Order: sequence, then C-alpha cells, then structure tokens
Amino acid sequence: GADVLVGDAGNDQFRRVVLGTPPAATASVLAGTGNDAGGLTGENGPATTATLGKAGGIAVGSDGAIYFSDSSLGTIRKVLNGTISTYAGMSGQFGFSGNGQPRLQTILNSPSGLAFINATDLQFNERNNQIVRKIQNDTVVAVGGYVAQAGYQGDGYDATMAKFNSPLGAAVDGNGDFYIADSGNFALRVIGRNGIVGAIAGNQGGLD
Repeated sequence: GADVLVGDAGNDQFRRVVLGTPPAATASVLAGTGNDAGGLTGENGPATTATLGKAGGIAVGSDGAIYFSDSSLGTIRKVLNGTISTYAGMSGQFGFSGNGQPRLQTILNSPSGLAFINATDLQFNERNNQIVRKIQNDTVVAVGGYVAQAGYQGDGYDATMAKFNSPLGAAVDGNGDFYIADSGNFALRVIGRNGIVGAIAGNQGGLD
C-alpha cells in the first residue's frame, strides 16, 4: 500500500495513513501527543511524545526526513528516524525579523504550506506575513510578496513584485514550480522555477 501523511490540526498531531486494498487503511501517530497545552516540548526526543501547535503543511526531504509547519508556534519542525527537532523559526515569537538570517534565528509568522523545490531548498508560505520564503544553505531568504501587505498583483512579473493574501497550501511539480493556494484571493497561483508569478485558477482577488 501507499503512505499518506496527514496534518490533523484539530488534534495537534501528524499522522501516517497506510492505504491497503480499498477501503482498508491503517493510521498511526507520526508526531504529537494530541495536547498542545505545553507549547513546543519534546525537542530532540521521540516525536510521538512531543507537543505541537496547529499542524500545517508537510513535505518529505531527500534525506527521508519529514518536515512540517507548526503554524500556531511559528516554527517548521523535522522528524527523522522518529526524533523531532525544530528546523526553522523561534517558538512562540511571531512577526518578521528580516531575511538572510540563519533558519533557527529567524522569526516566522504562521508558516503554512511548504515543499522542496529541489533536493535541498525548502520553500514555504507565511500566511500572516503574506510572503513566500525559502530555506537555502541553512538561511531564510525572500522569494515573493510584500511583508504584511495583503493584496493581488504581480502576475507575469518576478515574485518579488507580487502580492498574496493569506497564502496557505503549497505543492511543487517535477519542474520545481511552486504552487500556492492564495486563499484570501480565492486563487491558485504559481511561482515558476524562473521566479515569475502566474495565475492558474480562480477569480484573481475575490468572489464574483
């Protein structure tokens, strides 16, 4: 069967679902105790005994590790061989501390969807900062959007000139193109491998 990784936000957990012959499926806990009252705990210990905030996006690295956004704690965390650690962000700190800083010294604001655009670079949406950033060479760098400026602009131009509105889910294709669920704009958009933003679907800024 195939494995499906699920962020169970209501239960503050990540789960692995192993699919068998339909409708057979088996679920197990990958990370989280189901109680986020303690904030971020369990660092560098078993992932199943760690507390999480709200489970968000999830990605699998070339090293076999599982990376996920813990949006309510402002972090991206990593599970490798059953052990959990913080990969980026500073738990409980929210806002914007600039780009070009080491990943563990960078403040994130509600990281959400994330995906590897190549073997090493993890790109992610930051919902409350209205931006897209990536982790490259252990440093957080800008990709697109204007900090704390929600809106819709920039299709056909470099992502640094674009505006987003509550970017949430993310996915990447085989070419390294990064797809964004631009939720506040009711649109699906893409940042191409060449850095240009395009519209895929939706009403480009609102409902009819």
